[in-house]
Amino acid sequence: MGIVADYYALLNLPQDASNEEVRDAYFKAARRYHPDANPDPLVRERFIQIQQAYEILSNPRQRSKYDLALVESFILPDISIDVKNSRSIIPRFNEEQLFYSLIEIRCASKFEVTKRAPFFLCLVIDTSTSMSGKRLEMVKANLINVMAELNPDDKICLISFNDRAEILLEPIQKSDVLNLDQYVHLLSPKGGTELYQGLLKGFRTILENGKSYISRHIILMTDGHTYGDEQASIALSKEAEDHGVVINAFGFGDEWNDKFLDEITSNTGGNATYVRHSDDLKKYLEQKVQVYGKLYANKIIYQFYKDPVVELRYAFRIHPDITPLSCSDGLHFGNLQYNGNLKVFLEYAIRPLDSEKKSLRISSGRLKMNIANVEQEAEMFLKINLGVSEKRVSEAPPASIVDAMSKLMLYRMQEKAREEIKNGQISEGTKHLQHLATHLLSQGNRELARAVLLEADHINKNKSFSEEGDKRIKYATRSLLLPSSLE
Repeated sequence: MGIVADYYALLNLPQDASNEEVRDAYFKAARRYHPDANPDPLVRERFIQIQQAYEILSNPRQRSKYDLALVESFILPDISIDVKNSRSIIPRFNEEQLFYSLIEIRCASKFEVTKRAPFFLCLVIDTSTSMSGKRLEMVKANLINVMAELNPDDKICLISFNDRAEILLEPIQKSDVLNLDQYVHLLSPKGGTELYQGLLKGFRTILENGKSYISRHIILMTDGHTYGDEQASIALSKEAEDHGVVINAFGFGDEWNDKFLDEITSNTGGNATYVRHSDDLKKYLEQKVQVYGKLYANKIIYQFYKDPVVELRYAFRIHPDITPLSCSDGLHFGNLQYNGNLKVFLEYAIRPLDSEKKSLRISSGRLKMNIANVEQEAEMFLKINLGVSEKRVSEAPPASIVDAMSKLMLYRMQEKAREEIKNGQISEGTKHLQHLATHLLSQGNRELARAVLLEADHINKNKSFSEEGDKRIKYATRSLLLPSSLE
């Protein structure tokens, strides 16, 4: 059943908007698009659509019929959404309370070779002086191996950067490359690190040469901080997301800016990974390349509305890869593979509720995505609305919520410790690390617990993390969230 327009989106409303919200949104939009204020024919057409939207949504009977038709038009038979909440009802407290949701998006469609989407892979390699020696040799060896795994119709390019960027291998289909080794061996160290130059060159190369590819990826490899171009790189990552270009990053050694790389990768639905050994790089690269050609949907964004007393405090993707997400009104969930799933954990803070509130809109909105095999946009509704109770209801959270919370607790404990030590709160920070080690021991993770205790001892003596310690602990506790098959 075809729908002329999504009237809720037209009025910037959630699907469960109240009559008052519909009326207020209509008057706001009508003032903005009234023909008396702007004679543009397109504005006049928008004004007519706004009037139609109000006529439908302000009439209970017409709205009910419209809602049924709208939901039917949004159904995606291959995708299902499952939401687990820490509570089924919100108690009316006079103090702030926390609420958790675990959202899982599943694709039931099985992958077949005929469904494989050729992808564009741009490898952006840091060749600054600090990458000389074992690090660059490790990159070279693994690039040759992973590029050999590409399909003939995949397109690749290779870019090196230091304080400038250059294309070593122009964009080309794998089938047309005679000798990959000769291009990889052109990587040679010199100069400083200007990460923006490499990202910009990679992004522009993909835009100019990859228009026919739905699945487009940049893999960034670096071992250092960039200097003075962080904000430009962050802005570029947001532009990359707008074009469906995913950025993943591998950090080598101890000096790279993990918080910065987390931000630019998560903006695009990708993630940053800490590489300690050549075997790590081999495994991580193979995992990335294996899923690139199995893309079902990309650019999955949750655009939502919430009650003013609700604040989204924390968002974390825990499957298929793991990364913190920026808490905004548009959450970038990432990509979904055939026969795969996508899991996101959300933490909300709910401020004290007044006596008149009978229900609470935690979040209500749309999941927007691009379906790769048909090259079209699709949407699904997702809402978390719960009743408010005068009594404290005793109920145990679902096991999946408890499991996610327990694993995230360890990761967030080290986050807190890192922040405290950064701010000179050495005693508080080391206590949190000691608590972390105790929890790890109770779960049987003795090796990581020992590393955490050794790091706490180092911090007590030196008032800072060791060169390796902060990243090793951060990414090791983060990896606890992965299924055992992917660790």
